[in-house]
Amino acid sequence: MWSQEAGAQWLQIQVILFNNDGPAINLIIGDPSQVASGSYTVQDPDFGAADANYVMLPDMRYTWRVRTAMTGSQPAKGDWGPWSGDAHFETGNKNSNTISLVTSGNAGSNRPTLVWGNSDDDVFYYEVQVSRDPNFCGSIGCPMLYWELRHGGLTSPFNSYTIPSGFPLQGGASYFWRVRPRIQGDGIPVGWTAPQGPPTELRSRITQRLPL
Repeated sequence: MWSQEAGAQWLQIQVILFNNDGPAINLIIGDPSQVASGSYTVQDPDFGAADANYVMLPDMRYTWRVRTAMTGSQPAKGDWGPWSGDAHFETGNKNSNTISLVTSGNAGSNRPTLVWGNSDDDVFYYEVQVSRDPNFCGSIGCPMLYWELRHGGLTSPFNSYTIPSGFPLQGGASYFWRVRPRIQGDGIPVGWTAPQGPPTELRSRITQRLPL
């Protein structure tokens, strides 16, 4: 929210995150009621919607500012008033306690789809790890570690990760996987979910179809 000069017809709002590390907001708004309100509300994520609002990342410092124009038509460069001073806010902390590892899909495949749920539907960006090592060692000499970022609103199904075609799982091996919300910028990474191994059916059918 902000105070503005009476008679403003347009506003421009910019919301920029720490070090430009992720999605930002830069909007010009001409709706009279919204301009008159002297406020702007960032909408919650809406998975799958045409305007899904995948914007706010957790534990991140944001800087925002506003300027207005008095002209009745689309403002030209010279129509805008000065920018307000910068203001700041920080988004809330998240953790992995709200995440549940749901399923390993495509049983019998060496490219399973791993699906998770999250009771906190504000989170849409995740880190995923898959490894034969239950401790997920990433050092030289350890088993291959899949460690990737996934936008849960853009995967199919939502909140899922499919083993890439160029790096299928090794036949006859058991794998473990885990997930956590992605924290970036000036935030502090959070702990992972407890690791989950593949179902017995998945292990046995991979062994039969893809022997070492």
